[in-house]
Amino acid sequence: MVWTYSDEFRRGNSNRTKGIETGKLRKGKETDKRIECKEYELLWLKVLLEPTLFIKNQVYTIQKKMIGYFDGLCEPKNPGGIATFGYVIINGEKKIQGYGLAAEPFSSSATNNVAEYTGVLCLLTKMKELGAKDPEIRGDSQLVIRQLKGEYKVKSLRIKHLYEKAVEIAREINAKFEWVPREFNKEADLMTRIAYEKVREGKLTKVGCEGL
Repeated sequence: MVWTYSDEFRRGNSNRTKGIETGKLRKGKETDKRIECKEYELLWLKVLLEPTLFIKNQVYTIQKKMIGYFDGLCEPKNPGGIATFGYVIINGEKKIQGYGLAAEPFSSSATNNVAEYTGVLCLLTKMKELGAKDPEIRGDSQLVIRQLKGEYKVKSLRIKHLYEKAVEIAREINAKFEWVPREFNKEADLMTRIAYEKVREGKLTKVGCEGL
């Protein structure tokens, strides 16, 4: 039986996921911690490094999936500030982090949405290089996620070319998009702030994915 945490926890009301009690993991670790549905990320982090999980006397094989998180910012003002992006890729037991400059600082192209879209484009590009298949892309911008899912139209000329490139790569690797609350996107946010500080210090000047 193949089971992924997202199949059950994404719905948020599955009887199977309410009050799951984890048992012994493959490497012999033991826990009696009871994890509620709202804390699914904690369970996911536990099973990420442990392919097999015993739940209620049943063995579930965790199907590992490449997952990416992205974020963007434009400060100290939006638009016209310093627009940077960051991303994190979780690939099995490996974690890959990236960040960069999304637009020329203090220009009309420097906006939060440009930063978000540059972030997701660079994330998808990196995933494609890694040979990702059916990855899951997560971000905390409802606008960007809904646009990428085709629920909202993209009208802004600033982001249209970034959107089109992102959608093209997403189709090639069959990526799925999912919105997550900001508290589940803290590491990608941290990458954007590292990039922001590097720009301020003059250590990051090249725009785009190649600026990494």
